[in-house]
Amino acid sequence: MAETDQITVRNSPKLREKMGPELDISESNEANERSNSKKIDVSVIIPVHNAGQWLDDCLDSISRQQHTLNVEVSLFLDSCTDDSERIVQDWTTKLTEQGYAVITTVENNENPKGVGFAKNRSVEQSHGEFLCFLDSINGFTRDTSSITL
Repeated sequence: MAETDQITVRNSPKLREKMGPELDISESNEANERSNSKKIDVSVIIPVHNAGQWLDDCLDSISRQQHTLNVEVSLFLDSCTDDSERIVQDWTTKLTEQGYAVITTVENNENPKGVGFAKNRSVEQSHGEFLCFLDSINGFTRDTSSITL
């Protein structure tokens, strides 16, 4: 895991202003191009803290959804000490290839800031017209995104 804090966002001056100088923010050009080229219908908000044993199932459940929506997956990794970051990196490629936009924020502190903080940060970096909250220890059932809309 990275020693320093990192944030990957898509063209979000509001988030940069709120986060202040306490975090190093770097933009993903590919993600910026994707967010500017199409409207995001749904942002799936996923707070993560040491969820490595569940993340594969959680992210796989997203990839198995059948829909015609533009979906973004917004993850906030809150001071994880397990393999959560590696798993998210692996799934970022898979989800991007399936047409999902993926935003990942990694924050490393001595103490996690909690699920509420992680959800709020994930919401702040998202671009969807609708938000869908998913805990990293859970997954979607088949066609959840079409049912909820």
